[in-house]
Amino acid sequence: AARFKRLLNKIKTTHRGATFVIMPPFEHAWSGLEPAANLMQEIAKQYKMPYLDIYHLCGWDGRDAEDKAIFMADDTHENDVGAQRIAELLAGFIRQLKGA
Repeated sequence: AARFKRLLNKIKTTHRGATFVIMPPFEHAWSGLEPAANLMQEIAKQYKMPYLDIYHLCGWDGRDAEDKAIFMADDTHENDVGAQRIAELLAGFIRQLKGA
């Protein structure tokens, strides 16, 4: 958490006025990422930064064989379909931030 906070401080200082969206990892073929997602959400609140919870919103579970075949390239990375889903979520979130 301390390294992530240092990184956020550096980004906010270097890119004043820019809007950054914090996104946690999504659920991969291996589990245990929910604590990291929750921590990132808390840090986003502390830093008053937008948070897109793709962990819960991506719509797939990388541990599920059918979901993995549709959305994942391997045990860690999304394929083109998974990347498209994340891009759609992010685009919608940015539209909401801009009030469009």
